[in-house]
Amino acid sequence: QARAILDEMYEFYLDGDNDYKPSERSVRRVVEAFVKRYGDVAEAEKVFEQYGPLDDQESYKTLLFGWSKSDEPERAHHYLTEMIEKNLEPDCFCFDRVLEAYNANMNKKRFKKCQQVFAQMEECRQKGLVKPNERFYNSFIRAIGKAKIPDTPKKAHMILERMRKLYEEGNRGIKPTVFTYNAILNICAESKDMHSMPLALTLFNELRASNMPPDHVTFGNLFKCAALLEDGSRKQALVSSTFQLCCKCGCVNEYVIRDLKESAPEHQWRELTNCEQGDEVYIPKEW
Repeated sequence: QARAILDEMYEFYLDGDNDYKPSERSVRRVVEAFVKRYGDVAEAEKVFEQYGPLDDQESYKTLLFGWSKSDEPERAHHYLTEMIEKNLEPDCFCFDRVLEAYNANMNKKRFKKCQQVFAQMEECRQKGLVKPNERFYNSFIRAIGKAKIPDTPKKAHMILERMRKLYEEGNRGIKPTVFTYNAILNICAESKDMHSMPLALTLFNELRASNMPPDHVTFGNLFKCAALLEDGSRKQALVSSTFQLCCKCGCVNEYVIRDLKESAPEHQWRELTNCEQGDEVYIPKEW
């Protein structure tokens, strides 16, 4: 109905009545209605193009968001690029939405697109147009992990180092969080390379030193990393100390127990959890 009213206004305008020329605000309302209420991004785009060109930041953001939610990252990326070219000041949300859209079904082609988005963010940052935040960098770290590129843990760690540098330079919104560390720990675990273990331990110790409490995901990822080690006293000691600290932090849950079982022989995880042969693991409240 709103589209019909807009079209009627436009007909009056074409007939010579300038009072009926659709305003940017009117067009924006219709675009938003199609995307947010009906999920019809294609129809919203038709309205936008029919009554354009519009240099309206909110309409661009609405279409970018709509296409990113519709698994059309290329279309979302198109609007991000146009916003940059038209100086419409895309914010971190815009960049992150495009990254997350590419992340949804990652492949080599999509990772190259993620690199392009990251480069666009860096260019805008250097010009002082936008301050990247922790969420955007975390999204890029997850993209690195999903892409399965060579030296994945090392490259993810380089992004963490960049976040620290920007934080020290004054960008308080980019401070690494437990989610950042968890993302890289997961990459270490998914690498299936025992040589990632030193980096995983370094990250864990850095997290603890930063006074950010680890969570159950942190410990689960550590167990997954430990599973990459060869069986022996070193591995058993690492699993034991990790589980004891996990109990002390109150982070034990069913997912941690699952990862513990996959990283340790049965006799060890039963001993650590005080679980008799044939019984299911009971998790005390204090754990």
